[in-house]
Amino acid sequence: MHELAAQLRLGGIYVTPLPSLHCGIISLNLLRYNHQTNIRTALYDNALNLEGLLSYEGIQH
Repeated sequence: MHELAAQLRLGGIYVTPLPSLHCGIISLNLLRYNHQTNIRTALYDNALNLEGLLSYEGIQH
């Protein structure tokens, strides 16, 4: 098990989760700022419609 972990780190597969964690925090704060109560539905709708995402307050485009 330790050998596999060492190989994954050396192979460049191991990545720290901090950048994706920060993106998640920013996206949740943005949805809350725009008074979204159902986060799951808002994420799904915005994945299907980029214009809906860009229409949020707090996003400059």
